[in-house]
Amino acid sequence: MDLRIGGIEEGKTALLAILEKDQPAVALSDTDGLDVAGAQVLAAAVLTARAAGRPLSVSMPEGGEARALWHALALDAICNPDASAPEAAA
Repeated sequence: MDLRIGGIEEGKTALLAILEKDQPAVALSDTDGLDVAGAQVLAAAVLTARAAGRPLSVSMPEGGEARALWHALALDAICNPDASAPEAAA
């Protein structure tokens, strides 16, 4: 999934489709793109899902660029992504 400014519209559309699933989950890999814009959209999706009573599970590779950015933006206060399998943060 590309969650960078250049592909943010497609990323948003993909996240909206994920939010419609019974158990919504996003698993970013080392090859997926994430920048500040994408992190904000993903954080908004987490909060939207939580407000609807359907937590969005998020996973990011340990030590990867996406996780480092997520932490640098202090978004782990909203959702602490799991490194091994998608799991929602409380």
